Amino acid sequence: MDKGTEKITHIKEVTSRKKKLLGWGCLVKSLLWLSFVLGFGSLGWLGGKIWLAKQTPPPNPTPIPIPLPSSPTPFNDEQQEWKRQTDLRSQRLQLGINSQFFQSLLDQVFALEHPTLVVSQPLEIRRTRDALAEQLLDRLEKLTEKARKHLGSYTPEQLKDWTKQVNQLHLSSRTLFDLTDGAFFETFPQVTRRPSLDQPLGQVWAGFAEDVVENLNLGDRHGEIPVPTSANTIIERQGFLQPGEGQVYLISLKANSTLEIDLDADQSTLLSVYSPTGQHNLLEDSPEIRWSGTLPETGFYELTIVSKSSQALSYQL
Repeated sequence: MDKGTEKITHIKEVTSRKKKLLGWGCLVKSLLWLSFVLGFGSLGWLGGKIWLAKQTPPPNPTPIPIPLPSSPTPFNDEQQEWKRQTDLRSQRLQLGINSQFFQSLLDQVFALEHPTLVVSQPLEIRRTRDALAEQLLDRLEKLTEKARKHLGSYTPEQLKDWTKQVNQLHLSSRTLFDLTDGAFFETFPQVTRRPSLDQPLGQVWAGFAEDVVENLNLGDRHGEIPVPTSANTIIERQGFLQPGEGQVYLISLKANSTLEIDLDADQSTLLSVYSPTGQHNLLEDSPEIRWSGTLPETGFYELTIVSKSSQALSYQL
């Protein structure tokens, strides 16, 4: 075989071999593609199955009955006392009342209201004391926030200053005390005498006095009656009083004039008529609601009306 023939034969073998390799390559690619498609399809089928499983609500489990106690377990004495003390402290702080002062006030009022309570019953004493403390806090709500913050710090000098302030309104300390007594004794009916400032109850009285002075300076519970133009002048005034409240009227009159007072009000109303100097007072905290006579002095007369009723009342003067 010559060289030309050998070269042609060699080319044919190489070409045949390439065709075989090309065929195998296509087969391998086809198998890989088929495997990819099958695998992706399997994943899609599995994902769909999981999604459907989530969309299907699980069967309701059978509830397991839990036994409940027939009634809530009550607090023991110690827990109840702790809760009472916590509530009282919260209320006191909200009112802005000094802790040390309040304990002193509680001691004094407790001794007044429960003088015979047996000391051998400490639990009962604490319960009674806590109940009284709650009542005291409710009573002290009648005072303004300003007065409550001053409880325990009032001095005789402040009382003198308040007297000067009402004097500038042509009012006397007698009227200031009448209005203050009305509010104080309505709040503490078990107290029979005006307490001194060095006592806790005296500090509460001073708190009411401060509020009275504040109201008088603002023109509340304070009115002036015009000077009569003739001997037979009739002047009328009417109003409305809450328990313990008072009203004062001023009228300028001359000595030797004739005055007739007729108050139409509840029998629990107290009437005072003070002369300008206070040396010839016509009525002082009197349940009498009528007076007539000749005036002893010239100047401003104070007509003070104070309610001792437990209910609101109206009056006409």
